[in-house]
Amino acid sequence: MSFWRFLKYERPYLLLCAAVFLLTAAVFATDAQASWSWQTFFYAASLAALVLAAFLAHRYLKSIQASRLSRLDETEPLSLEAEAYREALETMRIEHIRGLNEVQAKQKEYYDFILSWFHEIKTPISVIRLMQQTEIEPRSLEEEVS
Repeated sequence: MSFWRFLKYERPYLLLCAAVFLLTAAVFATDAQASWSWQTFFYAASLAALVLAAFLAHRYLKSIQASRLSRLDETEPLSLEAEAYREALETMRIEHIRGLNEVQAKQKEYYDFILSWFHEIKTPISVIRLMQQTEIEPRSLEEEVS
């Protein structure tokens, strides 16, 4: 997973952090008792950026770890959506296996039918060939054919 793609998925967190910071700055700016200081503003902005960077680094590492271990059932999903998708995939996998089992059962039934039909038809053909090799009357041969 690339970092820019990760940031695209984390856009709501980024917008939330920016909104909270702007709201805090607006409250600070409109407070009549507090004096506005650019130094304080940039200090608050750098603290917010540091917290956001730490949060995004943590989420990025968790996402990378989850994508690497996604095949294992022991991994904890990162969100409710991921858990729901995992359950849906498991349900689909079970349905797929059931469908495959049904197809295999039908194929086995068909194969057994063909084998039994072949066995049933083989005996009269063998008798007819034997009768042809010996001198037997045609009426008897017709009876065997029918």
